[in-house]
Amino acid sequence: MIDNVSRQQSVQSFEPALTTTAAQAADADGWVDLKNHNGAAFVVQAGNWTDGTFTYVAQESDDAGVTSPINVAAAELNGVMPVIASDVQADYQVGYLGSKRYVRVQSVVTDAPATGMIAGGSIIRSHAEQTPQ
Repeated sequence: MIDNVSRQQSVQSFEPALTTTAAQAADADGWVDLKNHNGAAFVVQAGNWTDGTFTYVAQESDDAGVTSPINVAAAELNGVMPVIASDVQADYQVGYLGSKRYVRVQSVVTDAPATGMIAGGSIIRSHAEQTPQ
């Protein structure tokens, strides 16, 4: 059996919470540094949903979003980022094939939810250049 804990690391992009607005309010929020890692995946944890539409976007940057974050092109994703408009309560993983140093999960919220949804977003970093022995 291979130990995956020493080969990958989950880092929060935004913490799980009840939300009615976008997960990242500022360009500098929620970035995960992929330095010394050669693999990554975007993860959205969708909990209890009551109303609103939550569209999740994978973003990348060379400088932690200091100069406008860029949405990751579909060709650089292994899968599709979720759009949630019903109570699905599931985890979504989408692989990252890009080459930028910083990535994050961003949400776009529409339909003016009154109570919204419980959700969190993480990045799984993997294939570190050096691993514990």
